[in-house]
Amino acid sequence: SAAWRCADAASRPTYSASPRDASTGGEASRLPACYRTMMFYGWRIVAVCLIAAMVANAIGLFGAGVYLNAIVAAHDWPTGFVSGAVTLFYLTSALLLMPVGSLIARLGPRPVMGTGILAMAVGVTALGRTDTLWQVYAAFMVMGTGWAALSTVPPAARILSQAS
Repeated sequence: SAAWRCADAASRPTYSASPRDASTGGEASRLPACYRTMMFYGWRIVAVCLIAAMVANAIGLFGAGVYLNAIVAAHDWPTGFVSGAVTLFYLTSALLLMPVGSLIARLGPRPVMGTGILAMAVGVTALGRTDTLWQVYAAFMVMGTGWAALSTVPPAARILSQAS
């Protein structure tokens, strides 16, 4: 029963989730009362995807240039060598988008996005502790894995595949 999820159901206002009234057997009659709130549940999903995309793009996609400049300045490595690691980041994320979509279909979005957050955090943290060029490449690969899991492409593909 969903009663354990609806502890505060009495304090929430309800509405009919479909054009038909709940008493006539509309969609809302099949939902527990706590899920029939004033805000459509899908907006929560949209908000989470927006926040994930903002963080992932800020740290991964647009942060790569900042990391490139900082790493080159800190270690006096040629820009071309370090930018190869940024290219590896993009390649890794592009190659993992399809498998991430399949993982979301199989496991659901929470564990996949959680793993993406962890991978992105580990990659960014590792960038600040690199001493050799191979460590920069490894850190960017881990970040590419995280960015693929946090990208909006796999969840959007999953939603579209269910709609058709």
